[in-house]
Amino acid sequence: MNTNNISTELFINNSFIKSGKICLGIFAALNVIAGAVITLNNNNDFLSDYPIVLIICGMMAVAGFVVGLSGLILLIKGIAGRKKFEAFIAEYGEDAFMSEINNDTLYVYSRKSKPITIITHKHIFEVGGDIIDPATIDYAYGYSYKGATSIHAYTIDNKLKTFASSISLHGDEIKSVFQALRTVNSDVLLGFTHENNKEHKARVKEYKQNRGL
Repeated sequence: MNTNNISTELFINNSFIKSGKICLGIFAALNVIAGAVITLNNNNDFLSDYPIVLIICGMMAVAGFVVGLSGLILLIKGIAGRKKFEAFIAEYGEDAFMSEINNDTLYVYSRKSKPITIITHKHIFEVGGDIIDPATIDYAYGYSYKGATSIHAYTIDNKLKTFASSISLHGDEIKSVFQALRTVNSDVLLGFTHENNKEHKARVKEYKQNRGL
């Protein structure tokens, strides 16, 4: 697996921030256009002769609101992810971080040649998202909701972690992710089955009882 092109920039200026800025730019452009049309109409009252323009402006306003809201959500998510990685790199050390990426990576899940999830022996790095200790994962499976896919993973204390956004649930990608998880933790339960659900619940119960939780 090639990790030579991966740098800290990938995590700091992540795709969520970029997409959020693009959406907010579109939102601003739509508002400028709609505002210009309304101003022109106030001066010339031409919309009474061209009602289709008024309809288009209304559609642009609705589309602008949706795009703007989406952009804001993406930007907030991206900034939160950036802060998490900035704090991690500051504590862990940039050299140690890059050494782990370049020398200890088990699998890189990518979309259109852009890394989404990087799994090492020590961490699962979700670009723009979470940093997970793979050794704490007890149960993992592919998850799909309204066409949006990811991997849902539960820790031994039953906390949900999600990663590998948009991964194919039937193919080599998810098999490679599972193989990487198995390399780190040979006891991890993989795949959504009744037996795995039952075993995971039993393990969580035992874990909590042993710790008086």
